[in-house]
Amino acid sequence: MTCARPALLFFLSLLPLVLAFAEEAEPVEGAPVLFAKDLVPLEFCENPLYGLSPIVEVRDFGYVFRLDSKFGRFNAYGLEELRERLREIEALAQLEDISQAQAFAATLSKSATDPVFMTFGIARRPLSTVVGLPSGISRYFQGKLHQARRISSKTLSNSKKRDEATGESPVEEEKLAQADEDEGSVARTSRSVRKLGRRHLGYESSKRKWARRFGVDPYSENMRLQEELGRIAWASSLGGFTADFVVPGSEVLSYAGRAQELVWERPPYQLERDNERALREIGLEKPLRRSLIESDLYSLTEKTAFRIALESLREAEGLETLIAFILDIDSDLDASIAKRTVALLERYNREISTLDRIELRRGMIVASAQNGYDVLPVAADYLHWTPVVASALLAPDFEAELREVWISGEVSSIAKLRLKRHGWEVFDMRCTPE
Repeated sequence: MTCARPALLFFLSLLPLVLAFAEEAEPVEGAPVLFAKDLVPLEFCENPLYGLSPIVEVRDFGYVFRLDSKFGRFNAYGLEELRERLREIEALAQLEDISQAQAFAATLSKSATDPVFMTFGIARRPLSTVVGLPSGISRYFQGKLHQARRISSKTLSNSKKRDEATGESPVEEEKLAQADEDEGSVARTSRSVRKLGRRHLGYESSKRKWARRFGVDPYSENMRLQEELGRIAWASSLGGFTADFVVPGSEVLSYAGRAQELVWERPPYQLERDNERALREIGLEKPLRRSLIESDLYSLTEKTAFRIALESLREAEGLETLIAFILDIDSDLDASIAKRTVALLERYNREISTLDRIELRRGMIVASAQNGYDVLPVAADYLHWTPVVASALLAPDFEAELREVWISGEVSSIAKLRLKRHGWEVFDMRCTPE
């Protein structure tokens, strides 16, 4: 009895410390299972062209949608990709109806050439090969998604060495490079025109018009869509099959929407030339802009969207870091993180406050705005509170008197409370659509 009492008193004395520790300990929140009807309009859940699974999992902070249609089975990671897939399925159904027209069949029968003879910068990969799902957001929180610091400093180092070796000042060398690139662009364009001829150029123009009519990307990675667009574009370019093109109004005013308009309007060789010229005018070093232009990771539409966003962000220091982040991605699927991160930065710069500086902290992109805030963009569909999230967002690297986190999707109640408890202002983009 005499031994037990001191032990009890000792444990009672530790009780306030235990309670204080429990009070400060971060909770662990599991990934939810959601219903599609709560995330998308009801007409998307009930459509005769496809079946959308009523259950939506959250994997690695992203929505996983499953679609079954007569054109194949698709997984869509996130709302943006889901909308794209649904537009493509609707376009495929309309293209199938058109292909059954007598005039269409008669036109193709006159040509011995395979209608899908070539495409420009179509895709990063065939959609049918995408069987896995991205796992980049967790690695991004851990600072393991890319090594942009290394690439950025290496590029700048090479540029300085080139300046010293040539004896040219950066301004003089830029003038020479611009002349060389303009001449090279003209030569490439001339070769393309001679190689393709009027019929092939007509094919490309027709393909873009049909894509615009259906509201789809002419450089989509959906190979079934590419095949059907190619067939109808070929029939139209032969001159025996025509259609009344009804051009839809632009759905969005975001930088991605403006990029899509350019893609529909301009031939690919001209768009590539315009992209390179714009990046040069921003003041980017040649190795960086050429790496972006020639990247196989992104489609021409996505590169154009990046170009427009970079033009919007041109006043900010650290664009080289942002481009290195865009380029130094391990997989195609991780590229969606880069696209949505840039979209968040561009929107903040356009709607909230001009961004002065873009940098990396713990391997994550952070911007400093003129309104005095540090801004952390997070490309997540559903952010819930986990040890990985807590470790990243509560790290000393992000401490600031004024700081905001912008989530491309939505934030759980627990995550929102914990972030606000630790001094973050939280913005849920699903609740504030563009």
